Amino acid sequence: MLADFTGVAVHDGLTSYRRYDVTHGLCGAHHLRELAGIAEATGQDWPVNLADLLCEIHKCVELAKANGATELSARRLAGYRRRYRSLITEGQRLNPPPPDRETRATQTRPRRVTATQTR
Repeated sequence: MLADFTGVAVHDGLTSYRRYDVTHGLCGAHHLRELAGIAEATGQDWPVNLADLLCEIHKCVELAKANGATELSARRLAGYRRRYRSLITEGQRLNPPPPDRETRATQTRPRRVTATQTR
């Protein structure tokens, strides 16, 4: 389907798209919707702050382009990266991943008590 495609395939990150041997990019609008959903579901602030940061970066890039720049300054990029990492770290701290399957498999499960065992 994409045999002659040479651009960047921008999409929502669905894993089935990864089978195509092209350069991939993730859609910013999808990121913003996901962050809004996380904020709504958890009541946490970091997703809103991350969405605001992504919008701020986008505006900065658009302004730089309008002014003829081809890149942002190293100092500005470092500041954006620092803020981004801080917000991601906060999200990971508040929402740790579940234990992996191997860990769950080795944990003991509650024993089912039958009526004959309670007599």
